[in-house]
Amino acid sequence: MQTQCKFYDRCSAPICPFFSGLESATWYPDEEVCRNPDFRDAQWRKTQLKIRRKTNDTDTFYTFKMLNRNIIVTKAIKGLKPDNENWREKEKTWLKKHPHREKAISEEHKQKLLDGLLKHRETTKLAIDPPLTKSPESNSQKFD
Repeated sequence: MQTQCKFYDRCSAPICPFFSGLESATWYPDEEVCRNPDFRDAQWRKTQLKIRRKTNDTDTFYTFKMLNRNIIVTKAIKGLKPDNENWREKEKTWLKKHPHREKAISEEHKQKLLDGLLKHRETTKLAIDPPLTKSPESNSQKFD
């Protein structure tokens, strides 16, 4: 593993994957987010970007533990207040209020939904454009 990030000279992100004290790192929504594309899929980075997009509250901070989970982020999300001396206890409370989301649906469930969609598509296609079973002449009415 690389000992220094290739963006080291141009980046001021407080949460850096090369930082040895990552577990004690904190981040405010108005601070920079890691730009290294090698960490594009890191959960903490995804959560930072969600929070940055949604919140206007830049007076509260988030710990690495808070960021390193897949959570639902709304405009009302608030981090921890910096003047709070007991922020470790507040962090535990915050983590309970913002549980980690599991995958929305399983692969088996996805396949079942896809099979149902394909079946529906086929039945709809048949209803819209039914195959000809009789000749077109037999369908027309004859007037005398």
